[in-house]
Amino acid sequence: MRTSLATGDLARYLKAQLESAFPDGRKPGVKAVVGHALERVERSFSKIVLAGYSKEGEATFSHLQGDQYAAFLYFAANTAWREAEDVELASKLFLLNKALNGIVVMYDTILPEVFVLMHTVGTVLGKANYGNYFVAAQNVTVGMDRDAIPTFDERVVLYGGSTVIGGCRIGNRVTVASNATVRGETIADGSIVAGSSPELVVKPATRDVSALYFT
Repeated sequence: MRTSLATGDLARYLKAQLESAFPDGRKPGVKAVVGHALERVERSFSKIVLAGYSKEGEATFSHLQGDQYAAFLYFAANTAWREAEDVELASKLFLLNKALNGIVVMYDTILPEVFVLMHTVGTVLGKANYGNYFVAAQNVTVGMDRDAIPTFDERVVLYGGSTVIGGCRIGNRVTVASNATVRGETIADGSIVAGSSPELVVKPATRDVSALYFT
């Protein structure tokens, strides 16, 4: 993968950010986490067709591209929690991502292997069963309602301002339109959804919108 900073330089950059944001005198051990996070970034970005995510067939990552850095910080936080079992570091990485990119996605939230974050500001990705090839734009909300969480199949696209909460089942290749609210409903494969529950407008999609983002 082509990266804007070598792994060691990226680890030093991230360490400096954490020490500046959290001046508690503790030295974050980010080196191993950064390496594993970059491996996960490469697997994800290699499937993304948006400009700036690949060059000459090779995945590309820039620490100065906000959406890409938000994905990296999620992978780093999740890796710190899952593999290093370092909840303090995971918490700091989560909070850094929230501060820099305006996104709330906890370190113990399980996003899929391949996903795209677009613009990130105001987006809250809570606990859910996330299918692969997932897209979330700005100001999206995903979350629990009365202990029930959403389930997303593959190639779901959530456009800006959309909300999916509660015991929803969102099928394959579903697009949730801007500002739509889906609460506790099942959406069939290959649909486009608008409006708000319980008065959703659900129509067959004329194309696979996820193909705009993924191979």
